[in-house]
Amino acid sequence: MTTEPDAVSRAALSGLLGADAAAALIAWGEREALTVQVPADAWKNGGYTAAILAPVYVTDTCTGTQLVVVKCLPPEQSAETDAHGTAIHECPAEFRQHLVEQLYPPIATAGGRTLMFQSQAGTSSEWRPLAELPPRRLAAACEAVTRSLIADWNPDRQVRTTGAVDYLRGEVDKARSLGRQTLGQGAVAHLPWVRTGEDLPMPNPLLLHTGESLLGEFQIDLVVGRAHGDLHGQNVLLRQYADHAEPDTFVLVDLMTYESRCPLDRDLVTLLLSAISPLLADASDRQRRLMLDVMVDQQAPCDEIAPAFGATVSAVWRTADDALRRCGREVWRRQYLLSLIAHGLIFTTFDDLGPDRRWWYYRLAGYAARELLRAVDAAPVPDQVPVVSNPFTSPVSPGGSDQIDIPASGGLLSSTEVRGLDLGGAGRIGRREVSYSGPVKVRVCQGLYAEWPELADYVGVPAWEKARFKAGRGASEVWEWLERRFRMDELAPALRELGRPELADILDRDLTG
Repeated sequence: MTTEPDAVSRAALSGLLGADAAAALIAWGEREALTVQVPADAWKNGGYTAAILAPVYVTDTCTGTQLVVVKCLPPEQSAETDAHGTAIHECPAEFRQHLVEQLYPPIATAGGRTLMFQSQAGTSSEWRPLAELPPRRLAAACEAVTRSLIADWNPDRQVRTTGAVDYLRGEVDKARSLGRQTLGQGAVAHLPWVRTGEDLPMPNPLLLHTGESLLGEFQIDLVVGRAHGDLHGQNVLLRQYADHAEPDTFVLVDLMTYESRCPLDRDLVTLLLSAISPLLADASDRQRRLMLDVMVDQQAPCDEIAPAFGATVSAVWRTADDALRRCGREVWRRQYLLSLIAHGLIFTTFDDLGPDRRWWYYRLAGYAARELLRAVDAAPVPDQVPVVSNPFTSPVSPGGSDQIDIPASGGLLSSTEVRGLDLGGAGRIGRREVSYSGPVKVRVCQGLYAEWPELADYVGVPAWEKARFKAGRGASEVWEWLERRFRMDELAPALRELGRPELADILDRDLTG
């Protein structure tokens, strides 16, 4: 007794994609007069999401058999079909070869999943992720992808102006929409500037997307156009052999995050940060610091670091700098630094990178912020900057610690958690909560009515924030600025340093009385 072909197909398809997908595929084949069967050497892959990819043969009696990659999307990812279709529809002819085609319209399963029918990424198993390239071949691949993303996918790119803080907030929110734990609004709210044991003072990047940002109302020009939206090394496939690769054969997959009009740096910098990540793993502390210099300054020496690192950074940055020169060179250069802030922070939320690389990406965001503020003369470096240590290394012990517990989900620091940070020479370890009564606030602020600018400068209020203080409320504004940053314990010592000990005494009596 032989088994009916439909029963064989159903069993094989069920084993590959699940019973609901098998039933939907067989019903679809019957409606369209197509036969669906599983290849003898079928495989099944799942990426970073819950989607499943597997090959099937689809046979048409007129055109014959074609290998089709079925992508089975969970209900919450069904929007990928529309995003992918939009990307194909809007794609310039020169770039079409670099996008995976949809061969048939998507269908739904009884279980709420969606099935997409895609062409192969490339034409054989020789197409593998860019992430699998050996280091010596990274630069050529990144250069080819960068050039084509700009010239072929975005020949009609445009420039728009937006607030730097709005850009950062938009990128962070975009990452959050992808299901990544990102930045808490209260994170490190009292540390506008930080430094480490290895680095010069830098703006705290965790604060730059908030209302307390040192970037203030600074406006920036951005090159915008079509973008994949999540272009890490697993989402770029290209033909690879044992002795060489063919960068111009690259294909983009997983277009769920495609956008028609967004900052082009999103793809370029995500690709770069993803490509260099493996090179950080074996670098020494000194080499990692030199790598930070190279990331923000293309003239920095790179003879002590892995050659592939400097070559890959140069391949992306210089290719983009040349391709975007018609928009004005400063546009890309500032956009690049701003993008390093945003995407450096986003990379700190990836648990699989480990504590050392997550810390490196945090420092990268800080380095980029320092370079950007220097370029636009937005904020001076204060005289006293607290020292912070890597918060990704170990949890806070019950008895206290100089490091921070980072939740396993990858979330960053809340304003409560950050109070355990090692603040080194600034004397902030175990800092106490300090608050004063309303009448004392009135007395002290009245006493500082004409001298509040000196206090503001002493505690490090940025010039752009002072300019926004309401007339007649300068002293109260400084007071409230310190309160928001949990820094009221600095007020009495600051008043003594500024020659107003009688006001400091009023504060002290309020605490002891």
